[in-house]
Amino acid sequence: MAVLAPPTVIGPLLETSPLVRVDGVLSGAKVTVSAQGGAVHADGTATANGTVVLAVSRTLVVGTTLVATQQRGADSSGPSVHGCPVVPAPRDLPRPVFEAVLNQCSESCLLSGLVPGAVVTVKRGATVLATETVQTPRQWVRLGASVSVGTTLSATQSLPGVTPSPAGWSDQVTLVDIESGVAKPT
Repeated sequence: MAVLAPPTVIGPLLETSPLVRVDGVLSGAKVTVSAQGGAVHADGTATANGTVVLAVSRTLVVGTTLVATQQRGADSSGPSVHGCPVVPAPRDLPRPVFEAVLNQCSESCLLSGLVPGAVVTVKRGATVLATETVQTPRQWVRLGASVSVGTTLSATQSLPGVTPSPAGWSDQVTLVDIESGVAKPT
């Protein structure tokens, strides 16, 4: 029976977070995220060495500190060396940021500045192209329609009881020469 290294719960961990990220796990290990008092908040099996993302199964409460353990066969770890505190969602949601240039072939957009648990909405004018619950502060959002060269997209996020974000705007959708893969000015 070997002692495994304790995994680490990665923050920020908001009271609205639907997922918990744990680093330092071994493939095949059963990973358990719990409050220091013992109540389990998420668990699952790591499918690869490194990181596992687990769905939250119990409401996260501000001030609770979460730790993780892992067990693979008869081998197990102690709890995380440093716990990760659950913090409140911000009072005012930040403006989402488009991180990647969009082109006429884009099927998704990469957004950052997101608050886990919020709902992000991406629009082209008044047309909603995507609505998703935010999983991580930076994530890809699949667009429900094609985008035209020269248009811009907007993104907002909302959360009950919190001031919604101002709109974040993309750069204009670029034209990409499919044969050379080079963006051309519009």
